[in-house]
Amino acid sequence: AGGIFDNTTITEIYSETEVKGKENVGGIAGIIKFCSNIEKIYNNSTIKGTVNVGGLTGKNSYFSNIFYAYSTGKITGDNITGGLTGINQKSL
Repeated sequence: AGGIFDNTTITEIYSETEVKGKENVGGIAGIIKFCSNIEKIYNNSTIKGTVNVGGLTGKNSYFSNIFYAYSTGKITGDNITGGLTGINQKSL
């Protein structure tokens, strides 16, 4: 998945797909920022990227939160890679 979500709530999603990208690559969103929330999410995808690669988001910016979410599947990145989010600047 891609995109930048700003001041948004993403809730109750199940995703099973393959996502490939370069930077800020996530199974649900590339970047969530500015008071955005991801809640009640399950992602079972193959995610491949270069930097900021995560099962849910590539980047979780300040003032954004991830609640009651988990990710399974294979996540592959060259730099700054994580199971939930590539780079986290707030709370999980």
